[in-house]
Amino acid sequence: MKATNRKGNAKKLILCDFDGTITQEDVGYNFLNKFTRENWEDIDQDYVEGEIGSKEAYARIAKIIMGTREEMVDFICHDSSLDPHFNDFYAFCKDKGVDLKIVSDGFGLYIDALLNQYGISGIEYFANKLVFKDKDRLEIDFPFHNPECGTCGNCKSTILKKFRDEYDHIIFIGNGLSDRCVAEEADEVYAKDTLYSHCIESDIPCWNYDNFSAIEKNMSKNIRGIIFDLDGTLINSVESIHKSFNYALESLGCVAIKRHEIGVLSESSIMNTMNQRVRPNEINDAMRLFKEKYTDLVVNHPSLFPDARRVISRITGSGVVLGIATNMGGEHAREVLRQTEIEGYFKAVIGANEPGKSKPNPGMIFDALRGMNLPKEDVVFVGDSVIDIETGMNAKIDVYVVPTGFETKERLSEKTPKRILNGLGDLVNIIDGGPSL
Repeated sequence: MKATNRKGNAKKLILCDFDGTITQEDVGYNFLNKFTRENWEDIDQDYVEGEIGSKEAYARIAKIIMGTREEMVDFICHDSSLDPHFNDFYAFCKDKGVDLKIVSDGFGLYIDALLNQYGISGIEYFANKLVFKDKDRLEIDFPFHNPECGTCGNCKSTILKKFRDEYDHIIFIGNGLSDRCVAEEADEVYAKDTLYSHCIESDIPCWNYDNFSAIEKNMSKNIRGIIFDLDGTLINSVESIHKSFNYALESLGCVAIKRHEIGVLSESSIMNTMNQRVRPNEINDAMRLFKEKYTDLVVNHPSLFPDARRVISRITGSGVVLGIATNMGGEHAREVLRQTEIEGYFKAVIGANEPGKSKPNPGMIFDALRGMNLPKEDVVFVGDSVIDIETGMNAKIDVYVVPTGFETKERLSEKTPKRILNGLGDLVNIIDGGPSL
């Protein structure tokens, strides 16, 4: 992601994919299924597997497409639909003075047809072109192909670069294979489906989204508060938990365990794993030994992640209110904050002191929000585990995660949090940047 000025009068552009992004269906797939005379899916499979690019795939498919313009437009208008929130989103962009353009590796024919069907005008688009020669012969023109790459019929990266000097900040919204290269060039990315997986694998920062209503809310969001998990998020407790686990096992004469075998940072997962390692009559002793060692290592000798203090200081200096929601006991959590000399930064510290109130129960999030005196719409929850994501979703609050606990970035992405951070430092950039629009 390129760093650009997002404040003041910065001129902004949204480049948006069409199939499966603006539309609810993969229009191109349905279109080719309808109008090809032979089975085209073998060609599509070669494309999906990376053996050929979309330009080569289309060149082969052009030989087996048959139909009139009228038949195609009629099919598209009856078989396809736009995201029901897109029209409002487009109006939102115009109101904010932000340009929106469509970049598609599909066909202009169905972009025109669907935008007209929904009464949407004024959007410039870049797409491949169907050329009707006669009833039995079509050709496909690629006006935005990049011969230096040769992969996609429509090179979205080239189009983005064309606008780089004209705009200060370029946002890309997409979902598919043809969106991968342009996502690497954009200043900000909204991704789902195949593109989301690619961004996670390639360390491309991105926002996850379901629809254009979610994108609009995120682009408008002014973060006034952040609730942090503690273990694995602010406190580097992974090694301490591992050591505490093996201390309990070895004290009972059991074989030590590797770190990745413990699972996630929750008492229930630790107990479940412990049950598999000790004799049934020893589980209570094992958990007591674990907690004693854990308290000594984590509570009495806590270790902040290297950038935690700087990030906390920086974002509170921006006026952001902070809270804690942790499955650690409340008094232990406050002791950790005292030991690390960051207690004064947090307006609310909520621990799992009551049965049934631990995560993923959203109760502690609601308690933290009350202590911070903020609505959940203005707050994000930052954690490091699947349980944290589930807790935030149960509370209907945006969740960001850092892959600094036991769980990998890929595992966390399966739960599609709003954002996967490369580190806590990303929060500073998000807060400093303010709302996208």
